[in-house]
Amino acid sequence: MQIKGVSAIANTLTMALRNYFSRLNLAYVNQVLSGISMKDDLSGLYNRLGYSHLACPMYREACERGQRLAIVFIDMDGMKHINDTYGHAMGDLAIQGVSNAIRHSIPGEAVPVRYGGDEFLVLAPAKDAEQVQAMLSAILAALPAEARALGVPEILAVSTGFLLTQPDHRKSLDEYVHEADALMYREKKAKKGQRQ
Repeated sequence: MQIKGVSAIANTLTMALRNYFSRLNLAYVNQVLSGISMKDDLSGLYNRLGYSHLACPMYREACERGQRLAIVFIDMDGMKHINDTYGHAMGDLAIQGVSNAIRHSIPGEAVPVRYGGDEFLVLAPAKDAEQVQAMLSAILAALPAEARALGVPEILAVSTGFLLTQPDHRKSLDEYVHEADALMYREKKAKKGQRQ
């Protein structure tokens, strides 16, 4: 009788452990799949889904805490030239080079996003414009090495626009992103004017 009781307990424990580890495994798989779906395959940065799941909550939390965020918009210069001259495979490498420069030059708590095509967005905690300028300088300084490492025959260049959120304002994150985008286009237009 005691052997049957011990056997029943052992079977119950075995089943409970199997269920527990199955749930853990399922949770892990779901976590991995969620991470994959929020990342852009080409750049390794977050995509628009990642923007919604990470950047938007980051902005809300910063507003609640009265903290500032840097909203940085980055657009590649000369992407059409690279694609037309060397092909789209080289254009993909150029995007990877800029993505790598961004990823290696931003603080760990920043959220880097491939916003579309050859446009990137970074949200990062920042106290002042000097801190953001230092981050942008690091990105720009990393571009030549990233291009060399990937075999991109052109010097990678970007135009940037950034601003700092104001804790007391009630603008949406999208409004700040549009403003940073407009500042980036001003810089791009000024560069084109200097070349002519």
